[in-house]
Amino acid sequence: MKQGGFFEIADCYARLDAAGDPLAKLDALVDWSGLATLMRGITFDAHTNGGKGGRRPLCGLMMAKILILQACNNLADDRTEFLINDRLSFKRFLGLGVNDKSPDAKAIWLWRERILHSGLPEKIFAWFEGELVRTDYRCDVCSHA
Repeated sequence: MKQGGFFEIADCYARLDAAGDPLAKLDALVDWSGLATLMRGITFDAHTNGGKGGRRPLCGLMMAKILILQACNNLADDRTEFLINDRLSFKRFLGLGVNDKSPDAKAIWLWRERILHSGLPEKIFAWFEGELVRTDYRCDVCSHA
């Protein structure tokens, strides 16, 4: 197999953009700072994993964007993990690099549980709907707005 060149990933993203990647368009139009603020309420303390270390904490904004992707595409956690690893458009939307590993299905489940128990799902989706209305964006990614 041929080793990839430095500009190959940029070429791949350029082809996605030329094809009208709806996630890139959505990402550019939406002001995600409101969602980031909502997600600050979800924390994992140092004792969550018994102090055993592990991978660095996951970004709350990225995890909320994963939940939006799941809701818009009717995806289960295992399928979401696979598609994030498989699709450049999903990785770019989530702020992951090409070589970055996706959060696994268990992490996605755990975040969703934390969000549910924090009472944030309604706020997250109300915020998202508000952003779609504010930007007058017809969402090609899902059936919203």
